Amino acid sequence: MSTEQLSWVRLDPGPFRLDPQARAIDPMWFWDRVVAPAGPRWAVIEKKDSKGQVRFLVRHLDLRRARHRDLARAALVAEPVRPERPAKRMGWRTKVTVNPERSPERIVVGVIDDGCPFAVPWLRKKNASTRIAGLWDQDEEAPAFCDVGGGRPKGFRYGAAIGRKALNELLQTGESAPALYRKAGLNRLRLLGSHGAAVLSQLFATPVVDAPCRPHPHGAPSWDADGKVKEIDSADLVFVQIAQAAAQDSTSAAMLRHLSDGLDYILAHTRRGTTKRLVVNVSSGSSRTLHDGSSALERCMVSWLDRARQKLGHKEVYLVVPVGNTQLEQRHGVLSTMDAQLTLMAPPGCEMAQFVTGRWPTDSKSRLRIDAPGAKPRELGPRQAWALKRGETVVAIAARVPTQDRGLDTLLLALGPTDGHARHRAPAGRWGLTLTRANMPAPGAEFWVSRVQRNPGTPMRGLQADFIDVNGRHRGERWRRPVEHTPEGEGPEPDGPRFQGSISGLATDPGAMGLVTVAAWTGGGLSPPRISSYSPEPRPGGRPVDAAAPVDRSLALAGTTVRGNLPGATQRVTGTSFAAPLVARAIVNGAMPPTASDRKERIPRVSSGMAGSAPATEAGKPDVARLGKWVLRPGEKTRGA
Repeated sequence: MSTEQLSWVRLDPGPFRLDPQARAIDPMWFWDRVVAPAGPRWAVIEKKDSKGQVRFLVRHLDLRRARHRDLARAALVAEPVRPERPAKRMGWRTKVTVNPERSPERIVVGVIDDGCPFAVPWLRKKNASTRIAGLWDQDEEAPAFCDVGGGRPKGFRYGAAIGRKALNELLQTGESAPALYRKAGLNRLRLLGSHGAAVLSQLFATPVVDAPCRPHPHGAPSWDADGKVKEIDSADLVFVQIAQAAAQDSTSAAMLRHLSDGLDYILAHTRRGTTKRLVVNVSSGSSRTLHDGSSALERCMVSWLDRARQKLGHKEVYLVVPVGNTQLEQRHGVLSTMDAQLTLMAPPGCEMAQFVTGRWPTDSKSRLRIDAPGAKPRELGPRQAWALKRGETVVAIAARVPTQDRGLDTLLLALGPTDGHARHRAPAGRWGLTLTRANMPAPGAEFWVSRVQRNPGTPMRGLQADFIDVNGRHRGERWRRPVEHTPEGEGPEPDGPRFQGSISGLATDPGAMGLVTVAAWTGGGLSPPRISSYSPEPRPGGRPVDAAAPVDRSLALAGTTVRGNLPGATQRVTGTSFAAPLVARAIVNGAMPPTASDRKERIPRVSSGMAGSAPATEAGKPDVARLGKWVLRPGEKTRGA
């Protein structure tokens, strides 16, 4: 272990005094500007085109020469750690033009995920043709389909795509699924299962026997049980395969780049006058936001929804996202009383950088004290930026950026990897955050730790940092004891980690029309419906959760069985990622979500104690989720449009 002393150094305020009108700044800008200042980096830049429409464009941006206005309207999307890479392939120089089909009343389903098992029989139509109209592998170094008729999609600068005609020619060779995946350059699909295959199974395949959406062992899902022809059976699929580096990056840093271009690629497969409905499922999430709709990720989704509606003549356009699986994790904290401290645990041996964001009402007299292990405390005032150094190496950065248009002060904190072999190694252990203000009016200060977890099928790269529940009052999994909760309007919330507000950063925009947020519930006919213990809730006054669908079989048996990458293969999964495609399927079939005033339901949450324990009482209201709009119950038919 290095014995060099840790010390705080004031950073030049120029590069860090960003546009005060900026809506949200990604802390990775600050981290990369100090530790890797040379050379251009991938970024998504927000601009308006000649028609005044907002577009998010993937471009290279030089951090040294970038103007403050560029940084305020852009987000960095490069991975902090270069993951393991496959061998390069050389067929991507061919360009492929996307030609949307002219079939009348056509429904397009878009999916952005990791793993599209194009060789399985349940992704083919009755005439044996694939239902995949377009498949784009976004890997810029080793794109798939290079040797089987694929090429660079026109209008995009990386990856390779393949259309329906070339896919049908590949499938007609009659080779086995593993051989087809190997020939296409997608060796990862030779495994039994993948995240993308599970999502597509919920969308297009018939349920496996023990799936909780079956009212009985041999029945169809409740919303498919009326015997009518389902529009999902004739819908076309456009799949965007995220790059391998992005799948292996556990910080979701590259998500904006792949989401922005992926949505545009899906929209390119639609045509005004012939596309009846467009439904896109994004079973992913991010916590690198301030959870108020201001992030570049959320602005990108909202602008895309607006452009899609205009292109299709204001037809039905929906973007379905899960609310996340963070209800039992300590990644959201609140400071509501004077001089209270929030304790962050940075685990040792983490190969990834850790990022923390925070917000509180603007107060020029307030000070945020940061207690780093092995260093003297440092107070952070308005418009200040400090770097924690070990010798001459920066290991952490803290910056405070005011946003005048929202009346908020924003904390951007970046910690280097804690792995002993990392150059920018930050000290592991307990970090303290203490906010001192002249008074503590409601609302208090809120903080979020970004996701640093292993994605399915990828190497372990990061260990999640969490806020420590010092007094044990907010621990969600503790034995038979409800989580303490202060009802809205009845005084300040207790300081410490909070579960409400840990919802995915993609699902917090309060006014996004066409965005459908989905939670998961447990039951499936064997138990009364209960919101799954891991499915998070929004903060009071925030965007409500729009829908919920069954994922967990029962209180004693979590998860559901879905289909995998190979014919006949199955895998067991759990999480809101697999509730979202069930709602997307219902929307495709014409079961449009009613307005909030049409229907209001209350489903108790799975108890925070042992499985099967009694739920909290109604009087305390700690474990009750208000989903409001639309709940799919076992045996219940969805309503038509």
